[in-house]
Amino acid sequence: MPALDGRIDLHAHILPGEDDGPQTLEQALEMARIAAADGITCIAATPHNVGWAKADHRSRIRREATALQQQCHQAGIPLCLLPGVEIYIDFDLLEQLQDGRAFPLADSRYVLLEMPHSAFPLYTEELVFHLQVKGYGVMLAHPERNALVQANPSMLAPLVERGTLVQITAASLAGQFGPLVARTAAYLLRGRLAHVIATDAHNDLRRRPELSAAVAAAGEIIGPAEAEQMVRDIPRAILAGEIITPDPPLSRVRRGKSWWVRALSGRHLSG
Repeated sequence: MPALDGRIDLHAHILPGEDDGPQTLEQALEMARIAAADGITCIAATPHNVGWAKADHRSRIRREATALQQQCHQAGIPLCLLPGVEIYIDFDLLEQLQDGRAFPLADSRYVLLEMPHSAFPLYTEELVFHLQVKGYGVMLAHPERNALVQANPSMLAPLVERGTLVQITAASLAGQFGPLVARTAAYLLRGRLAHVIATDAHNDLRRRPELSAAVAAAGEIIGPAEAEQMVRDIPRAILAGEIITPDPPLSRVRRGKSWWVRALSGRHLSG
């Protein structure tokens, strides 16, 4: 595991030609330059796994991440790349984890789980339970962009109470997906229903790999120290394989800055 002493982006589409992210090496390197300039020191490359056949995709993505990191090194870009995948939720996810269509972030125990934008599958809680029984941790990708969550953000509370982590997208906090998404992201922060900020970057134009503006926006809601933990301490604990237990969600969302999560590793995260 590389030294993880800076901001960590656990969700980015940066591998060239892999999905709807950059299509050329030059575009991927420009994304890497933007990330490094913004203070990001490590990125988990997380292509979509939609349409993947049964195969050892973890080894393939690891090779692609290593190759891109070598290109970054040659270009003088101080950025580490780790293998990951954004897994579209499906009832056969356990089978996907067995046959190579899905795998955890880097060599951690956490899977990055993508929900539909306009639905919330009825089997979600059951699936999370079965994943946890098998030893996996679960992190939901950008639920603030889900229409049902926007209508009722507290629907995430049972999942968080069960130990699920929630990742919100930097651009959501910055208002790039519109005011409703921004308000939902703020609600999740205030209600102890969000734990990680990541870029979900796709290119070097509108969907850029930048965290600074989002961390500043989150700091206005929950406090600068807690916001910084969402891009440093919690991602680092995830990659280290620690079991992270979120604080219980607030029963009533209120203004204020009192919250955080604890890693069950014999220590507490500051905040």
